[in-house]
Amino acid sequence: MMRPPTDGGLASGSCLVLEPATVAAQEQAFAATVLQIQGDTVVLDVTERFGGDVADRVEVAQVDAMTSDFSGVPFGAGQSYLVGAVDGTITGCGVTGADSAELRAIYDAAFPG
Repeated sequence: MMRPPTDGGLASGSCLVLEPATVAAQEQAFAATVLQIQGDTVVLDVTERFGGDVADRVEVAQVDAMTSDFSGVPFGAGQSYLVGAVDGTITGCGVTGADSAELRAIYDAAFPG
């Protein structure tokens, strides 16, 4: 199971402008849709792989919106996300987020072809 970010996902706390190089540095990068949420566990159905070895289904820990530093993204049932991870920890600071045209463009630039 992948863990949520605890410190902003990048060097101590403050988020930088998201650039393709940051996304390209992820050990795992993929697109997924939330299949189900059971307690603190979110089951993702992987729909596209950008980088790394990613299973068809991935379990991640749900972000606690009340205690998080807002660098992580709470997952919503049935929603689609772009996810980056290093050492089994989801990367925050915008690397992981809802699958939007803006974030998709950064992923496409980070993983051309």
